[in-house]
Amino acid sequence: MLKNNLAYWNISKNNPEPLLDEYYLIDVKILPSQLEAIKNLREILRKICEDDAFQDKNRLEMLAKCLNEDGVQYTEFVAFMNAFDVSLSTFKKWTLSEKIDALRIIVKKYCEKRYPLYKSVADDSILIPRAMMDKGASRWKAEAGKEKIKTILKEFGAEDTATLSGFLSKEIAYLDINHHEQEFRKLKEALRLRKRFDKNPDLLIKINKHILVVEAKHIKEPGGAQDKSLLELCNFVGYEEKGLKDLIIHYVAFLDGIYANDFFNLRHQYSERAVEALRNCPSNYFVNTRGFKEIVKDLLR
Repeated sequence: MLKNNLAYWNISKNNPEPLLDEYYLIDVKILPSQLEAIKNLREILRKICEDDAFQDKNRLEMLAKCLNEDGVQYTEFVAFMNAFDVSLSTFKKWTLSEKIDALRIIVKKYCEKRYPLYKSVADDSILIPRAMMDKGASRWKAEAGKEKIKTILKEFGAEDTATLSGFLSKEIAYLDINHHEQEFRKLKEALRLRKRFDKNPDLLIKINKHILVVEAKHIKEPGGAQDKSLLELCNFVGYEEKGLKDLIIHYVAFLDGIYANDFFNLRHQYSERAVEALRNCPSNYFVNTRGFKEIVKDLLR
């Protein structure tokens, strides 16, 4: 049986998030096609540097074409481009003639200042790409938060569903909204959801006769963007649905990361706003990892 929603807030408060959360280990693999692009880029640069051919238009055109391939963003050369205040995304927007003009300068300096350091690196070595992927792992954190919730749900026997009928027929199931937007639109209509979303929430979860509409945020440090995310969560739990006769709708804000500990301890400017929203909307919940698990346990009882 469900507790009062502020009870789950207090459970979250009394069971803080850890400094390190293994759910957020990001270990993205280098694809064979990406490694092939990396090898190709290194080979072109090696020939240019060793032949002093950094004014060779044909080779620079080959290099410019290669820089369009997925995988080259993890190379030492693209890292060196940033030293010129040229990002790969900006470079790709230029015309071919602009790219060639820029590469004449960048490649010459690369051959002088960096190639002697990197020439011993094998064309198929993944050490530098691996380090660059690890450094940029935070880009995948948003999806990791959603995957964490899925993993927790699977521990309780939840099934991943992709259709309206499949979702509604299970005792415990979830639907990844961004992967199945058409089914979400059908579900919104079937559940008679009235709330208009600026962007889709992350997950729909069904446990017995309860539907959880979940928005997840992972916040580890303060900042303007993080405050905006917290305000979004406060607004998210400030709306209630009438639901259907045999289904109860809950909006659930899931907040983890070590900065969540300050929030649940009322040490953030929006903490009281969240609590007030919960008082006004008793069917909604604002929880961290432990609080979320307790909700699932209670709904399954």
